[in-house]
Amino acid sequence: MATPALKNFLMLTTDAELAHKPALAVSVSASINGIYPISELRLTGSKNNHVCFLPDHLVFREVDKLFDANQPCLEEAMQSRSEYTIQLLAAYARALKPVHQDMLNAGKAFRYGM
Repeated sequence: MATPALKNFLMLTTDAELAHKPALAVSVSASINGIYPISELRLTGSKNNHVCFLPDHLVFREVDKLFDANQPCLEEAMQSRSEYTIQLLAAYARALKPVHQDMLNAGKAFRYGM
């Protein structure tokens, strides 16, 4: 599951801080699992704060085998995927900046839904 601290943070933030800003869901797992926390965040993480989760996400599985003190990521495919996804997050941040500025006040009447 997603950590209680992160869930609490997302519940306490409002649209003033996060509306129409991109968020990248990342999960770290010691086993082959790791997708459930991302599913949970996508389901409930944007309620009342209107954060925009990217369609892409990162799942670092079997981290004991994936990372080493001498090398950032032992799996080249995961390293490439991570770099691409970070670039994607930066592109979304640039693209959504004017949306946040333009829509923040317009959306105040619909802060909590319909």
